[in-house]
Amino acid sequence: MTVQGFDRALGRTLHMMGGILSLVAVAAAAYVVGGWSRDAPWPYDVLSRRLLTEEVAPGGYIRVERIIDYHDDCDIRYERRVQSSMPEGRRYIPEDQDFEHPPWDRSGKPQQSALRLPDNFPCGPAYLVESVSVACNAYQRLVSRRKKRDVITPFFVTGCSPPG
Repeated sequence: MTVQGFDRALGRTLHMMGGILSLVAVAAAAYVVGGWSRDAPWPYDVLSRRLLTEEVAPGGYIRVERIIDYHDDCDIRYERRVQSSMPEGRRYIPEDQDFEHPPWDRSGKPQQSALRLPDNFPCGPAYLVESVSVACNAYQRLVSRRKKRDVITPFFVTGCSPPG
């Protein structure tokens, strides 16, 4: 290998290493900036929450009323699931609800939501699990959404005909 060939190979290698180091530096900076935003306050406060239907028949609706005070314009995703506490442990997972912007006109006012139970949902104790995540910046939208603890609401499924 000549000196000129060695010089060219060394230049290419250093150029490639510089590109890789630049990518690593950009990724580390994005991670740090995203971590700072985790310390930010949650973009809304739930002032009150109450279950309107403590007993629901299969095919009926679970109704929940909330008063929410919105503070920041963030994407909000609600994931819900209904789980039977009976031994068969039936689970129902409806579609997620995604909001690009909070409903500012409903801030501080009662909001009701209804979730329909399947017709074949088993009778007995059950619970509604609500998971919420938010994204207030591009990093959170693309890489890692902020999450809060699940809210678990027990209720009772009634109105089933006895077996036999």
